[in-house]
Amino acid sequence: MNKQDESTLLSSSTPDVVLDGLFSGIMAGLVMAGSLLLSGSLRGEAFTAILSNFSLDPSATPLSGTLLHLSVSGIFISFD
Repeated sequence: MNKQDESTLLSSSTPDVVLDGLFSGIMAGLVMAGSLLLSGSLRGEAFTAILSNFSLDPSATPLSGTLLHLSVSGIFISFD
């Protein structure tokens, strides 16, 4: 095995692939949340109400809804 093959093998190791998927998922989640905030604001909804809808708990805060959305999108994309 030559040095180029070794570097290619090392650069695509499982932890790197998982981290790339995780960061891609978080970025996709941010884009999706942004588009939902934009469409919700065009319908006249408050940002806090939109972000709270990401959680299953009816008394959820916007922060918990946002964190739940990002965590699910990060996990979902990393296994894709």
